[in-house]
Amino acid sequence: ALRALAASDDGCGGDASLQNALELARDTLSSVASFVSREVLLLSSSLTTCDPGDLLASLSSIAASRVRCSVISLLAEVYICRRIARETGGEYGVALSQPHLRELLLRLLPPRPVCQDKLAPTNSLVKVGFPSRVPPGGAPALTYSAGSSKPEVRADGGFACPQCGVLHAELPTECPVCALKLLSATDLSKTYHHLFPLPLFKQQLGPPAALCFGCGEALPAAARNAAPATHGFTCGACGAAFC
Repeated sequence: ALRALAASDDGCGGDASLQNALELARDTLSSVASFVSREVLLLSSSLTTCDPGDLLASLSSIAASRVRCSVISLLAEVYICRRIARETGGEYGVALSQPHLRELLLRLLPPRPVCQDKLAPTNSLVKVGFPSRVPPGGAPALTYSAGSSKPEVRADGGFACPQCGVLHAELPTECPVCALKLLSATDLSKTYHHLFPLPLFKQQLGPPAALCFGCGEALPAAARNAAPATHGFTCGACGAAFC
């Protein structure tokens, strides 16, 4: 995806700016509710930064907005990148190889606890709504983009708020008309998955023509086995095999 973006005419170009990146992340996450963690991952392959103003002032604003910024450098360690990660409570690392880069990225997947300070969110019930998908191709309608208080006339569909019917371009977001938190089932399942992880699957051999229950593709052939067999993982609850 990064190669395709770099090869296209609309790809990124020019000098890297950490200040613009931090302010864009802060403005994008400004509409996120206080009970949701705000995290940013910055992949940097630059040793310099070309900023229009005071980067340290923007860093203080990011930290005050409870935005946690983790930085992974692809070339070498940069002092300001490490300072950004330290002052916002994120993590900093320098990728030494592709496997090491994957390891650094996987280390950021599990959700981390929120600091219990004066800015920590309070535990309370939150009213949320699950919008219905409006397919594109219909009549143009006013649609709200994430983090925007002004609607735009668009005809590419969206998500209709179940409480007031206003269209939204993407999820999750907060409806600016009725202040309802809007989520999709996928967003909720991601949170549920981390709170209650699945039990471990059993690794075992299967018949040669076995298929994955999830994607329907053939299971990979088992290596170093005398008889033809496939290698998969079996769910302990239903007994289905997955690749």
